Amino acid sequence: GFGDETFNCITKYSTDPYSYPMSVAIEDFNCDSRLDIAVVTCYDSNVWIFLGFGNGTFFFQLKCFTGVNSVLYSMVVGDFNNNNRLDIVVPNYGNNNIGVFLGYANETFAQQITYSTGAGCDRYCLTVSDFNNDNRLDIAVVNYHDNFIGMLEGFGDGTFGNKMIYPTETDSLSRSLVVADFNDDKLLDLVVANSDTSTVGVFFGYCCDPFRNQSTNDTGNNSHPSSVAVGNLNNYNQSDIGVANYGTNNIGILLGYRNGTFTKQTI
Repeated sequence: GFGDETFNCITKYSTDPYSYPMSVAIEDFNCDSRLDIAVVTCYDSNVWIFLGFGNGTFFFQLKCFTGVNSVLYSMVVGDFNNNNRLDIVVPNYGNNNIGVFLGYANETFAQQITYSTGAGCDRYCLTVSDFNNDNRLDIAVVNYHDNFIGMLEGFGDGTFGNKMIYPTETDSLSRSLVVADFNDDKLLDLVVANSDTSTVGVFFGYCCDPFRNQSTNDTGNNSHPSSVAVGNLNNYNQSDIGVANYGTNNIGILLGYRNGTFTKQTI
């Protein structure tokens, strides 16, 4: 970017033919104060790392294999073992698990460690945060066809366990997952796009159990929301929700009231 709302011509960095890049993260993976790029490729089941020179250019460093037919759609980055090195977690849609790559100081990653988040299949997207207030990152993942969100508690050493399941709606085919505090109680909540039931679901954080049952907000008949995002959209210092409605070709806005409720969707 030039700082005047314009950009330079595009510079391309190739992955393998027919690898189908699906999701990208920009972080400093090797702690050199220069931003790097990680990208997941759907059909060849790899996480690609391109290290940055600090001048807007990058070079290919390595690939991290996630397993035959794992099929990747997204990834998230965090420091799961508190060594000040970034780690990567991916939902392996085709292999019914999530994979964690722990970052090393020598610009490489450990082999993938996999975890189950429940019976069934199709882990579609995920997010990480400290959901139970123990200062350790946890993982929440959308199980697309099985209509639930699975959560794994982080132990702070790069391992996870104590699996918990939170049902979404029957036949919801949930897709996108985002974290925010919607009711101003200093506990993290989850918002999910329930595609086939055309709703946005909110799971409110709770002191003893990370989340309560889902409450839903309508996004319109056949809207089939595919993605959600959170921000302070009206400068009232509360979290609002933006929704990409795939079925009705529009963007919906649900303004928050800071008590866990929202306005009806506006287009």
